[in-house]
Amino acid sequence: MIAGYETIFSNIDDCFQDNRKFVVPIAGAYKLDWTFVRDSYRYGGTYDDVMVDLYVNGKPIEATAINGQTMDKDKNSASAHVILQLQQNDEVSLYARSEGGQKRYLPEVLFSGHLIGAG
Repeated sequence: MIAGYETIFSNIDDCFQDNRKFVVPIAGAYKLDWTFVRDSYRYGGTYDDVMVDLYVNGKPIEATAINGQTMDKDKNSASAHVILQLQQNDEVSLYARSEGGQKRYLPEVLFSGHLIGAG
């Protein structure tokens, strides 16, 4: 399941498209950060592990935020950070998955991308 964003707070050069993907405006090194909140109580959420993976051009890379299995009814969060060399027009997106299949509730998914070096 692709993770989407209800609100986009800053969208310089319209790089976030369809509230679901970040399109790289210029080639360079990017610092990408993502955080999600898992609610295992509401809407039939799962107590199983939940992962949010980073994809570039539809292919997963080795970068995952993992929120481990819990037995409580609290909200839990996880974050991940990566620096990648990306090319202009690369598409970056997040996909959520869990050991329990499709049953999960993520009330918040946050993503940011920053160019740290052009070229």
